[in-house]
Amino acid sequence: MGSCTSVSRLGGVLTPLVATALFKINAWIPIIIYAVSCLLGCVSTFLVPVETSGKGLVDTAVTSPPPKVTTAFVELQEDTTQETV
Repeated sequence: MGSCTSVSRLGGVLTPLVATALFKINAWIPIIIYAVSCLLGCVSTFLVPVETSGKGLVDTAVTSPPPKVTTAFVELQEDTTQETV
């Protein structure tokens, strides 16, 4: 998702350059650039290897073992509770 946002922002920055400066050189250059970028997007969509539609999500929070508590943390907790009492 982050790469899509980055590429869209880059496209937003480069669009004025492509649309104005290159159009003055030749009218076909911006059309070719936009067509190639569209085709690259289509090809990259077909290269995605796994379809996740209809598959269940793994709930790792429930299936993972609880974290181990070190004795230093327990001693620190005991020290702070004794001071407040």
